[in-house]
Order: sequence, then C-alpha cells, then structure tokens
Amino acid sequence: MSINEKPVAILVAEDEPLVRMIATDLLEDAGFKVIEAVNAIEAVTLLEARPDVRVLFTDIEMPVPDSTMDGVMLAHLASKRWPQLGIIVTSGRVFPAEGDLPAGAKFIPKPYLPSVLLHHIRKFVEANTSILVQGQVSIETTIAEGGPAMPAGVVIDPVAEAAPQGLAAPVSEPDKS
Repeated sequence: MSINEKPVAILVAEDEPLVRMIATDLLEDAGFKVIEAVNAIEAVTLLEARPDVRVLFTDIEMPVPDSTMDGVMLAHLASKRWPQLGIIVTSGRVFPAEGDLPAGAKFIPKPYLPSVLLHHIRKFVEANTSILVQGQVSIETTIAEGGPAMPAGVVIDPVAEAAPQGLAAPVSEPDKS
C-alpha cells in the first residue's frame, strides 16, 4: 500500500457491542481504519496514544461504573485538546440542545443512514486537509506523518434520499423476565 492510500483513522466510542460492530463494519467497508473504544475514558486514552485519529464518532450515553463522562463531555474534551479533530455525536434517546455540543461538532440521531454518517466523515476529512494546506503544510508531508488521506477508490455517497435499509441502530434488549 502506498502512502497515498493510507486509510483515515476514525475512533468509534460506543458501549453497545452490536452497534459498535455495525458502525465499525460500515466504516471499514468504506476504506477507513477504525479504532474502537467501549467508553469515554478509553476513547481519551486512545486519542492520547493515536495522533493519526482524524474523526471521533461517539454515542452520548455510555455508562461506566466509576465515571461520569458521557459522549457530550468527551466531545468537549476532545474539541479542546485536539481542535482539528472532527467530532460526530449520536444517540437514539438523547438529543442535545443547541449549544450543548462543541462548535463544529455534528449530531446524527439514531438510527442513522450509513450515507449520512459517511457524508459527515468525508466533510471533516476534507476540512482537515484544507486547513493543513492553508497552513502551508503540504498534503504529502501530512500524509507521511500520519495525516488524513482518503483511500483510492473509496466512494462515499452524498446525503441522499435512500430507503431506510442498512440502518445502524441500537437493538432492543431481550425481555429477561
């Protein structure tokens, strides 16, 4: 694989294993390198260790026994510490009010169309590349240092009026009574 085909790294922070697997499969099928976190604390640890991450995709509700950090708090922390990081927040039950998310972050309600998620990720990757070029850093240098690069041959559908098939959504828990 040449340097120009290096996949963009996306961090998926989602506590529900099936939902995380669906998002991961979708993003990997689109040519991205996916790093998974099961909660906000693990996501921060991975962001600290992985400077190649270009987009954070996080659920809002991620209960952790000894922590109070949810996806919104993670988004704010990530925005402050890694200002060029694209941030996408999702939930099927909590809908943030205007101003709840950091500037530039996007909210996508569950269930989301894969094309909508991919559209927003592509926008963040393109914006990040544009910022780097305007800042007098060449794309080739950035890619060589682990910067963003859209893999050759990856086609991302624009937001479209698609049938609701292939939705990524939480699955109801079985009745345990």
